Amino acid sequence: MTRFFRQEVTRFFRQEVTRFFRQEVTWLFRQEVTWLFRQLMGRPDCLSLSVVA
Repeated sequence: MTRFFRQEVTRFFRQEVTRFFRQEVTWLFRQEVTWLFRQLMGRPDCLSLSVVA
């Protein structure tokens, strides 16, 4: 019983951490791409943001 409970908690925790990490990486990547677009194109924020999003 205790071992089963521990396995469930570990699996849940791992899933949550993985999902959170993936979201953070995606958000950071989008920010970087937007910044790169701004640097390369030299255009206003709204244009580069619309391209990324």
